[in-house]
Amino acid sequence: MNGPLLRLPAGDALVTVTTDFSRSASALSSGGGQNADQPFARSITSASAAIDLPIASANHNVLAFAGQLGVNASAGVSAVSGYGRLANSTAGFNWTPTRPVQLSGSIIRTRSAPAINLLVDPLLTVPNVPVFDYVTGSSALVSTLNGGNPTLAPEQRRVSTLSVQLQPFRKKEFRLTLDLVNTRIEGQSASLGNVTAPFQAAFPALFSRDLQGNLVSIDLRPILHVRVNASKRGHSELL
Repeated sequence: MNGPLLRLPAGDALVTVTTDFSRSASALSSGGGQNADQPFARSITSASAAIDLPIASANHNVLAFAGQLGVNASAGVSAVSGYGRLANSTAGFNWTPTRPVQLSGSIIRTRSAPAINLLVDPLLTVPNVPVFDYVTGSSALVSTLNGGNPTLAPEQRRVSTLSVQLQPFRKKEFRLTLDLVNTRIEGQSASLGNVTAPFQAAFPALFSRDLQGNLVSIDLRPILHVRVNASKRGHSELL
């Protein structure tokens, strides 16, 4: 459902309300062994509401010195089987202080459950896998444990964006755009990519050694990264 909520001096305030339901299932089989058959079903019921508010409008002579300015926000919640309620929200703005310049920004916060396969993939132990052990500086034959990890927690993500667009020539479709994006993730699920010494020190429970200190087994099931930060800056020219 969407439409104007009320008329403000700078224009209509728009509201959008949505609901959704989905169900997915997985029935994986390893053909025997540990967790030979592990069916899993997930249902998601979600609802959200969004609003757009005009603050300034040169066209309506409301705070005309500020040009065109609007803010927007949304909030939603998803009920995910096995994880309870996961909330998400956004807040942003769009501002055109003068015709050649457009600015926009947003902050998006989300919480999401891990993919089904990361939780329920069948467990499989593989012996005699060659691995280079960065702690001892030698190669070793180890047993690896692969499969899902049912203890994974929801991922929390925050994405902040700022975009500036400049159109310096009125009669030419020439635009310069600068985009800044910062992403912060907590509890991201990922598989083990290497066995470097710093990684082994950070996750010692994943590595087993014998009394002589030789690496004998590695748990390769998905784990949670404590925090991931990434920033990106980009620009483009459109002729």
